[in-house]
Amino acid sequence: MRLIKLSIIVLSIIALATGFTTIGYIHSVLAFSLDVGDIHMNFDNSQGTPGPQGSQGEQGEQGPKGDKGEKGDKGDTGSQGERGEKGDKGDKGDIGPQGPPGEGIKFGVLTAIVHTESSSSAFTIHVTGNLESSGTIPGSESGTHVLLGFGRYTVTEDVPPMTPFLTSFSDDCTGLMNIGEEKTCTINNTHPPG
Repeated sequence: MRLIKLSIIVLSIIALATGFTTIGYIHSVLAFSLDVGDIHMNFDNSQGTPGPQGSQGEQGEQGPKGDKGEKGDKGDTGSQGERGEKGDKGDKGDIGPQGPPGEGIKFGVLTAIVHTESSSSAFTIHVTGNLESSGTIPGSESGTHVLLGFGRYTVTEDVPPMTPFLTSFSDDCTGLMNIGEEKTCTINNTHPPG
């Protein structure tokens, strides 16, 4: 069979060289196949069988970095987390500087009370001594406060004219006033009997 195909090819070549052939003859000759040993030559105009797939090529280089995308919308606020445990107690702070000394109490208080069978305000009280306030005050059943510094003091009274009264003074209507001390002078005015 191989010999027949080879002979036909050779004859075709000779015919072409001598010019004794036709277009139809040439077309029929080209449709034959030539097998020589393990070599197969296909002279047909039809497409051959696809060959086996080749091996995978190497990976190409990485492409350039793309443009940055637009910023997305803000997400919803998450739920509040659980309350953490109470922290340890902090260290004790340093002691601050000492403040300026206070003024303190610089006087005593004498309360003068006038009891009478008529109007107490008609009587005038005089206080002498180391006064921190006015020493002349009207008589009062409820009492009037007089501020005195340290030292001795005395309380006297002016009786309204033409009014016979017997006047008595309590022990604290005279004496020594100490700083921060409180005393009460009570004056009683009564009509004499008869």
